[in-house]
Amino acid sequence: MKNLVIILIFTSFNLIGHHQGGKSFPNQDRFKIFGIWKVSSFKPGSISGISKEEAKKYLGRSVVLEKDSAVFLHDMCINKPQYRIRTANAEEYLYFNYKFPPIELGIDKKEIHILEIYCSDGQINLNEDDPFYELIIYKEKYLIDSWDGYFFFLERNS
Repeated sequence: MKNLVIILIFTSFNLIGHHQGGKSFPNQDRFKIFGIWKVSSFKPGSISGISKEEAKKYLGRSVVLEKDSAVFLHDMCINKPQYRIRTANAEEYLYFNYKFPPIELGIDKKEIHILEIYCSDGQINLNEDDPFYELIIYKEKYLIDSWDGYFFFLERNS
């Protein structure tokens, strides 16, 4: 009986450590998060806040995701960001957040994986329900980010 209680306690801690609020921590073997990601292409969304010429200026720029920091084109988290991957229905996620159909981004699967980045560096509050940044995991070497009304495809550079 004592062994059963120990096993149940260990199993409970293991489940709590891997799942929190329906969000799961990333499996580094399944998808390599850390590295330099370069903007390789873009596509306008439903409503664009910048011109196509302005969007072109982002081509070749880098996003750096590391264990101790995350640096984006407009933001940064320099105090050990937390990375989590969750699964979402592609149509629901893209429609709710961007009013955009997944097929227009080349997404033909029902489910997509979202990389959530949480930051707590004194300026941005770490909130379980409000990630600092969300990126769509697209194929093995790409992430999709959205800002200024455009979808930017980030290709793994290293």
